[in-house]
Amino acid sequence: MSRYVLSLIVLVASLQGHAQNDGCLSRSVVMTVRALPRKLANGRAILIPTDLRARVSDRDVPVESLVHSPNPFRVVIILDIGATQTRATWDTSLAMARALPNEVPDDTEFSLSVFDDKAQAPTSFKRGPHALDDSLASLSPTKNKESQGGLYDALNRGIDSFGGPHPGNSIFLITAWEGDRKRDGLDGLLRSLSENGARLFGVSFDQSVLPGKLTTDLYVMVTSFAAFDAASTTSGGLWLRGTGLGPIPSAIKGMGITMSDFYAVVLKLAQPIAQPEKLKLDLTTEGKAHLKEKGDPADVKLFYPPELDPCR
Repeated sequence: MSRYVLSLIVLVASLQGHAQNDGCLSRSVVMTVRALPRKLANGRAILIPTDLRARVSDRDVPVESLVHSPNPFRVVIILDIGATQTRATWDTSLAMARALPNEVPDDTEFSLSVFDDKAQAPTSFKRGPHALDDSLASLSPTKNKESQGGLYDALNRGIDSFGGPHPGNSIFLITAWEGDRKRDGLDGLLRSLSENGARLFGVSFDQSVLPGKLTTDLYVMVTSFAAFDAASTTSGGLWLRGTGLGPIPSAIKGMGITMSDFYAVVLKLAQPIAQPEKLKLDLTTEGKAHLKEKGDPADVKLFYPPELDPCR
């Protein structure tokens, strides 16, 4: 082989490696902003890059861009149709599935997947507040007991149906059954959510997984060691528990606002990372001052993946 050809091969390999490194240095994550109450007193404040401080493994990392709700996003509603559903929880589950499309932007696309002991493939994505009405009207609970395999299969099928990473994409799980307290399958679910930039939202009527006193409120946020509480918090979503009794709560409105209030955060790394590293996002002094015009900055919480994965 001639020296010229060898040099050319080395040059091409070098350029390819440089391009790959450049792609691995600019990393995008999804950040959800949750305000308490859901809307700031004087309207939503849109954050800008200087409002945010990013650290990866305690190293400051520049925020290259910070874009609020950059594009229409997709939501897969996953509905439990298994034998654990009671008349009360089923009626409420259906009402929630019908209500959520009214609480997000009109261009949001919705799909539906159901499970009992097995999962069914998600429907095609459709837009509009009545996108799922026909599909929901044909459903009723089965006599089949839910299974861990059916539940996680539905979740993974829903995530796969997004067709790749896209800021804002969300899973909305409505279930009367979460299985046992074992976290089998949780690591895979978290990895799949992270790789696809997706968030987990949901409502559960299963109080058997709670470590302490059962809730008697209609719908509350409960901190527990249950798998889906952890997955939802880690992904930047919102998880509620309830009794399945009473009217559709204002929590669905709050869930729709939280689901829609996200940012695509692009970080500029100094070098590619070879293993997962801890990610920390905080409001800067400028960011707190910016939010103070709208309400109390202490009422604003940021949710995002706790780790930045290596470039794939």
